[in-house]
Amino acid sequence: MAVSDKFSALGDATRLQIIEMLMQRAMPAGEVASVFDSMSRPAVVKHLNILRAAGLIETKQSGRERINSISEAGLAAAAKWFSGRGMAADVAPSQDSERRVHFNNQLMSDKPSKLLTARK
Repeated sequence: MAVSDKFSALGDATRLQIIEMLMQRAMPAGEVASVFDSMSRPAVVKHLNILRAAGLIETKQSGRERINSISEAGLAAAAKWFSGRGMAADVAPSQDSERRVHFNNQLMSDKPSKLLTARK
């Protein structure tokens, strides 16, 4: 799985919210869906499938439920891409820390910069 697939999957606000939820604890699709008032369970399952296909989450069968959890290896691959470019969020401040802050803010905003949307 290419790292670009991981970033593509993370390029949706709903999927980012699902990742944040699953970072807290593993949960079945129904529980994930219960957080989204305006979204049907099948729509949430579709988002989960995209995250799974990108290697960002794992699913295990537990009785009749499928429990979704974070794939540490999948998230580590995305983090490794950033750290290899000197863009890790946990690096010490340096002369280009303002650029990093701007970049991180763009990643977390609902309105990405033209740079981030130019490839669509």
